[in-house]
Amino acid sequence: MKKQNTLLVILLTIATSFVACKKDTTSLKSQLIGKWNVTKIEGIDSPVDDYFTFTSNDNDQVERNLGTNTTIGTYIVVANTFNMSFSDGNYYCTDVILDGNTLQFNAKNDKDNTTSTYSLTR
Repeated sequence: MKKQNTLLVILLTIATSFVACKKDTTSLKSQLIGKWNVTKIEGIDSPVDDYFTFTSNDNDQVERNLGTNTTIGTYIVVANTFNMSFSDGNYYCTDVILDGNTLQFNAKNDKDNTTSTYSLTR
């Protein structure tokens, strides 16, 4: 019983610390939120209206519009990288450079094993 009470107090303390934290504005996830216009995808001709939109809802959805194809997927941030999952595969995004209104990353598709460099702006 004493161990259960101690565990309960520890869990409540941790939960309270998460609720009491300030709004996160510096993490990679918080900086990704919003619409990003594609300026260049290495090796691919990219029309001017291509974009990615990252949301911060319960599902952490990302909308990808490339050419005439708009798809909804999910994303997850892992330290200084992030992964996106769409119907055409999982993309492991590394070498992330986020500087104000510019975002660049390498995305490796797990289905066809290709890697492309994406350049985006707000």
